[in-house]
Amino acid sequence: MNFLSLITREEPVVGLEISDAALRIVSLLPPTEKGGSSKFALATEQLQPGIIVEGKIADKNACVAALERIMKQPAAISRFAIVTIPNEVTHTETLSFPGVIPDDQADGAIKLALNFHIPWNEEDTYFDSARIVQESETPSTEVNTEFLLIAAQKSLIDEYLNVLQSANIHVVAIEPHLVSTLRIIEPHTEATMTALHGQSSDTFTVIEGVSPRFLRSLPHARFTTKEMLDGELTRMNNYYETEHGKLPVFVESGQLALLPYYQKLVPKSLEGTSVYFAVIGAAGRGLLARREDHMVSLLPLSTETLYEFQKAVTFSDFLKTTTIAAAAFFTFAYFAIWGLMISIQEDYSRAAINISSHNVPADLIIEESRAHDFNAFILTIGDVVSPMITWSTVVQTLYARTPDGISIIGLTLGTPTTPITLTGVARSRPELNAYKKTLEQLPLFSEITLPLANLDKRADIPFTITFSIKDPTQIAFHL
Repeated sequence: MNFLSLITREEPVVGLEISDAALRIVSLLPPTEKGGSSKFALATEQLQPGIIVEGKIADKNACVAALERIMKQPAAISRFAIVTIPNEVTHTETLSFPGVIPDDQADGAIKLALNFHIPWNEEDTYFDSARIVQESETPSTEVNTEFLLIAAQKSLIDEYLNVLQSANIHVVAIEPHLVSTLRIIEPHTEATMTALHGQSSDTFTVIEGVSPRFLRSLPHARFTTKEMLDGELTRMNNYYETEHGKLPVFVESGQLALLPYYQKLVPKSLEGTSVYFAVIGAAGRGLLARREDHMVSLLPLSTETLYEFQKAVTFSDFLKTTTIAAAAFFTFAYFAIWGLMISIQEDYSRAAINISSHNVPADLIIEESRAHDFNAFILTIGDVVSPMITWSTVVQTLYARTPDGISIIGLTLGTPTTPITLTGVARSRPELNAYKKTLEQLPLFSEITLPLANLDKRADIPFTITFSIKDPTQIAFHL
């Protein structure tokens, strides 16, 4: 048994799709090692027009109500979800750099190129990228490094997060429909254009290999006739042929072939039904262990960082529950022994009444010795119960006072009287100094120490803060 997974409660992760027309949820359980069958469950909640418009949440209350309804369906086996959102509110493309870029230089290259590819400011953007490894049978003589880039405005993603949080859904990652769909379909060796149809817009994309080379969303409100749509499609084809030297082949999304793994998981009745591809792709990502999920996500923190933080919080909850259970056990034992002692004392009192001038019986002397032993055991129980500590108070205080610019990586706990070590990464040095002042103002902590280190860094600054509990009795467990 994986004891760590038991403690940190690694819940199953479902796929949750939000689109203009509907909410969809899929849970996938792969075949077991003993040869059991796979499990697939799907639920759909239709949305009234006007709740989601061109990918943006227009009616928050109605969206929350719909999410609460779908989470009551049998397919919602967990409240942890990979959320896939409309392509219209995201920017997705493949960045190609000449030459080989090492991993330690990749972030700098992508940030430098970001402002040339997104139509809004970098400061207002959540973005993520992942290196693309193409599987080509004929190696190219040209050496290029490619990355999949996704980006979206912070205000739009924060609105999605607020709605999901209001529905008590724990978001593991957020990604656009296109990225979710590409995860489960067969790669294309030639440039292939397909259309992902929505209620308020159609998204056209050109796929080569496993990555999107072109993406354009056409709102129905602007392209009202078939002639207008065909004309724009012709212009997209001409543009792609001019830029890449090839004309893409158009394939309907329903004709895209699923990977063999998903052909085994997905029911035959859904094969070729492209409307479900995005949510199935999101559920497919949910099969991956969260500590191994390095895929792109539009959350403020990476999936790995969020997992580590949640693991620390849930582990502290486990310790609190264990402490309370132990305290309850010793309390029960205390009162049981106390009741037994009272009973023995009553027996002694009755025996004393019957004693006259005769010698004290040997059995009575033995019982008196046992009573002394009971009293000593009661005192020992009191010493065991008294020092129990609720570390969750410390973790919850840090969680509530840690701003967006600070990412907590590790927390080392000892005893209530020894220093506590907090490690993390700060977005900037002013935010790090402000965080130190915040901790100094908290009545729970004292002796806040932030050693001067990494002075050459202006951003993404690793730090280590040590502090002590000002009054250990504040975190002591009291019966």
